[in-house]
Amino acid sequence: MSKEIHEDMLWQQIEQEVMTEHEEGLLEQEIFSYSRIGLHADDDRDEILHEIMEQRFRERCVWIVKNVMIKVG
Repeated sequence: MSKEIHEDMLWQQIEQEVMTEHEEGLLEQEIFSYSRIGLHADDDRDEILHEIMEQRFRERCVWIVKNVMIKVG
């Protein structure tokens, strides 16, 4: 599987997780924490959700790379 396909699948998984957690009200504290960087919890909610998705994506990509390096190294 190519890196691009893997990353796309990972993004879709994260997007679904974040939207589900948002619908269940599980992200409110995290959403409101974005006010410290000037985003409004209601007015900028779509942007905040996207930021949460990007952060999770970066974290999981780092985790994958570390685990591959451990197995290879």
